[in-house]
Amino acid sequence: MTDNRTFIHDAYRAALADWTNREINGLPHDNDLLEVTASLASTFTAQPISLDEVLAALKS
Repeated sequence: MTDNRTFIHDAYRAALADWTNREINGLPHDNDLLEVTASLASTFTAQPISLDEVLAALKS
């Protein structure tokens, strides 16, 4: 993983800015937040960002 932590953290904050704690269709949507973060970070960096990279960056 190249050092995309800044992009991932920015994407995570952007996703949280418009996020709610409600459940969608009766299912928890915690993983959706990570998927949105990965998608936004991928857009910022113009390269694919995996869910594993998101998790690693958020843990650091």
